[in-house]
Amino acid sequence: MDKKTINIIVSVFTFLGITCIVSGAVMPSFAPPIENVVKVTVEQKRVSGALTNEIKPKDIEVEINNPLSVDIRDYLENVDQIDKSIIKKLKLDTSLVNIHQAGSYTYTITHEKKKFTGTVTIKVKGQPSFEIILKDLSFIRGNALPTDLSAYITGDIPEEIKALIRLDVTSVNINIPSVYQYSVISDGKMYTATITIYDQQPRISIPTTPPEEDSDSEIEIN
Repeated sequence: MDKKTINIIVSVFTFLGITCIVSGAVMPSFAPPIENVVKVTVEQKRVSGALTNEIKPKDIEVEINNPLSVDIRDYLENVDQIDKSIIKKLKLDTSLVNIHQAGSYTYTITHEKKKFTGTVTIKVKGQPSFEIILKDLSFIRGNALPTDLSAYITGDIPEEIKALIRLDVTSVNINIPSVYQYSVISDGKMYTATITIYDQQPRISIPTTPPEEDSDSEIEIN
């Protein structure tokens, strides 16, 4: 081949090489982007169904002379939130409750040396209707206030009802003469009256003198 032919061949191959290089650089820009797919797994827990295992004693009302339940589940406010294995380990103590006497008593639930306290109220069945009327009272300064509820309430009230009435005389200062208010609470209602503390009036002694004796006088008769 002559020199001219050789130059033509070299030029063609050079052109083809440059074309391939340019195509290789440009083609990736036309390719669709590759998306990075990340698989996320979300684990959802049942929060609402979780057990708290918190011991919450509840307040109980029982009619007088009726037996108390021995099932500790009856004394738990949130029995559904406590694991059964824990319930089996709980210890109930109702020894302070007198089912034959109306009133409010405490009971305890023990779990792992921890004690939780609740209230048992013994109520009178068929409680009769009655009216509470308080007295306005007066006492000499320094004298102790009576503790018998009958001293404060007029009328006859059954003893089992008296056991449920709460007397509050904490605002009365027996050492300072004044007028104070006291109260009693029965069946959730408050009744009030007054207590007067006063100084004892000193006794005034009036001296007495014996009547003067009439002096003898001579009667002159003419």
